[in-house]
Amino acid sequence: MNVALPAPLVHVVDDDDAVRAALVLLIEAQGWQVRGFTSVAAWLEREDRALPQCLVLDVELDEPDGALLQECLHADPQVPPVVVLTSVPRGQPARRARGAGARCVLTKPQGVDRLVGEIGRALPPP
Repeated sequence: MNVALPAPLVHVVDDDDAVRAALVLLIEAQGWQVRGFTSVAAWLEREDRALPQCLVLDVELDEPDGALLQECLHADPQVPPVVVLTSVPRGQPARRARGAGARCVLTKPQGVDRLVGEIGRALPPP
């Protein structure tokens, strides 16, 4: 008897409503579960405390910023892989994200295939 496993869970943290909505639709179209959050605070205060299998994170958020969140998460071995989005690839937030172990740092706007590929590689095998 085959038991269907739940689809992988991806969380998206981005303060730009249009970008977040587009990312949610794109990720859902891949068959993955996705939840979108407007800020680091909203992500930290979420009711569903389940950790995602991948976190897509805009590092240029207001305080606390995405890079700070990623630095804090990096210390926890149970934290999922983080795919970082930035509009300034050579800026301080991107350098901080790389230093804190981001799986990758992608520049906005990023091609759909590249973003989906990075999320797919970040997710655990089925």
